[in-house]
Amino acid sequence: GDVEESADLVEEVARIVGFDRIPSLLPTGPLPELHHDEWFERESAIRDILVGAGLTEALTYTLTNRLAMARLLPGRAAGEERLLSAPVAAEEGQSVGTAPVATDGRAAERRQLEAIAERLPAITHANPLSADHEALRLTLLSGLLNVLRNNAKHEDSGLWFFELGRRYLPTPEMASGTGLASERRTLGIALTGP
Repeated sequence: GDVEESADLVEEVARIVGFDRIPSLLPTGPLPELHHDEWFERESAIRDILVGAGLTEALTYTLTNRLAMARLLPGRAAGEERLLSAPVAAEEGQSVGTAPVATDGRAAERRQLEAIAERLPAITHANPLSADHEALRLTLLSGLLNVLRNNAKHEDSGLWFFELGRRYLPTPEMASGTGLASERRTLGIALTGP
């Protein structure tokens, strides 16, 4: 029932005959032409430059939580959550700026931050394994700040990190069920200390 093409038929015959009875042969003929990937070469050059400048590469999780991303926003203005998912700077005429934070305590500030986190256009899991890994990242910065925080416990002479990774932006095609998210290759740099 699972035979759909000639390769499936060959696999079934090999199972019946036995894989150990099929002789192994080295391939003959010329090697395939090497394919140069411009993005790979460009990222390799960027890595070499940053490592040469004294930075350390960090690899962080692509899953994060929306609250951590909402904390990165400069204020608590309505519509500010679009800053994290914008592929370019905010369009002219959009009033996205800082607004004063509520002064009636940390609980009110927390509720306001949670409301902004709920509005983030992040791609979320329906059944996440933990609350810390509920959404695909819109920015590399939240992961890099965690790296800085964790390493600052052990080192205070200066921490220089970078990450070349993907951030995942929702698309109209994804919302309609006909496409996938936009995976943007991004460079993030986080420095602290001298």
